[in-house]
Amino acid sequence: MKRVELHITHLYQNKYMGFHRLKEKSTLLVGSSREVDLHLLGEGVSGIHALFEFHDGRWTVSDLGSDRGTWIQKKPIVSFDIHTETKIRIGGHELKVVPKVVEGDLFTSQGSPEDLSKGELYHQVVVRKSGFVTRTELLKKDQDFIFYMGNKEYCFSPPSEISKWKITPLEDVEIQQRLVYASELKETFWDKIKTFKDPNLKTSFLSAVMLSAIVFGLIWLAPRKPKDEMLKLNFPKNKFTRMIYDAKVVRKKRQRAASLRKKIHASTSASNTPVAQKSSSKVSKGKQAFKVISKIKASGLTRLLGKISKRASKKALFIAGQGKNPDMKGLGRSLAAVGSIKGLAGKKFGSLKGKTFKVSGIGTLGSGNGNAIKGLGKLDGRGVGGASVGILEEETEIQGGLDKEVIARVIQSNLGQIRYCYERQLSARPDLYGKVLVKFTIGPSGSVVLQKVTLSTLNSSMVEGCILRRIAGWRFPPPKGGTSVLVTYPFLFKSTN
Repeated sequence: MKRVELHITHLYQNKYMGFHRLKEKSTLLVGSSREVDLHLLGEGVSGIHALFEFHDGRWTVSDLGSDRGTWIQKKPIVSFDIHTETKIRIGGHELKVVPKVVEGDLFTSQGSPEDLSKGELYHQVVVRKSGFVTRTELLKKDQDFIFYMGNKEYCFSPPSEISKWKITPLEDVEIQQRLVYASELKETFWDKIKTFKDPNLKTSFLSAVMLSAIVFGLIWLAPRKPKDEMLKLNFPKNKFTRMIYDAKVVRKKRQRAASLRKKIHASTSASNTPVAQKSSSKVSKGKQAFKVISKIKASGLTRLLGKISKRASKKALFIAGQGKNPDMKGLGRSLAAVGSIKGLAGKKFGSLKGKTFKVSGIGTLGSGNGNAIKGLGKLDGRGVGGASVGILEEETEIQGGLDKEVIARVIQSNLGQIRYCYERQLSARPDLYGKVLVKFTIGPSGSVVLQKVTLSTLNSSMVEGCILRRIAGWRFPPPKGGTSVLVTYPFLFKSTN
């Protein structure tokens, strides 16, 4: 037996979308409507666009009056017979259709009359057209088969041989006859069963069989409940098994240990007679703690912050400021350490006393007072430095491929920029003070790639924005391994006026 199936592969923009298999008696309606068999979306697809059907022994595709048409070989079609592999384009979709002939062995086996007592004898007739079975008849053993083709009538008598097929060609039709016993007809039923097996389902069938075998194997190998005789274990009677499995014995042991601890505690407390001294020492400790708390309240949190920031500012290099003399204690190094600047205005350098330091980052320009140079700023005789910036080492966090000391050196060298941001707002807000916690990220090249303020008690967007802009221009050594470094640094700000 032979039949023709149609295999359709659906592609959209050269991407696989699905596969469809049509049998002879089935049809496939294509379009963008929800009621169609093959649902296509996009421009150029009508609601009911095209139809695939099997007619007169061949598959055909018909356009159902769509707006954009159905295209084959860059030409629109109305109806097209599919004989070989064909590519059909509908909108942005491409359908590859292949007619595939599936052959079976139905009505092809030759029997042999081994035993004449196998039941009643029949006249079997099979009609084929173009290799396809179109009609079957089972007649009495002496009954003729009448076949009509157009206006002509053909009569076929039963063959003389039993169980052997007699084939008579008639134009494009083939008549196949034989005499067969009823028992042999039952055996040929398995031939019909074979036709239901689809060759395309071979892989799926094997996969299902393997999956079933795995499931049954897991069920067979799954752990089972222990038998009843395994649950009833006879443990040896000794002190260890009694201690483990006898809860009453364990409870008594615990009670006895608790009573012994109470007795020992009572005896030790009775032996220590100077109870009054202990109580007096506790009272004195409580008084000392109360005095410390009262001192902290009296001094105030602002004074405590000022002391911490002043202690941290000793390491900083003061460049300019107001309210402090350069030689005052507690200000760290300043421009006073450069020595005499007399004669610099006439481009003659005087004598330098003490250690000298390189001066960089002078950001102010203008006329100088006294022995000053125009364009380099000035050191006002009224005092240098009006603010202090401190760093809390306890709150500093560094994660990455740079040491804490390396980062601290870079920040100390740029601390004057942070102080400048704070001093710039002191004229408008003399009572401005607080803490700003800055978190920034050092990239693999050593530059700052991200910076933000995570906590601020200063409550000054001008100062915080200035700090972030300064930090964005800092340069650090490249981290080890080319990784990024996360840095959290707290800055304490306090006016020293």
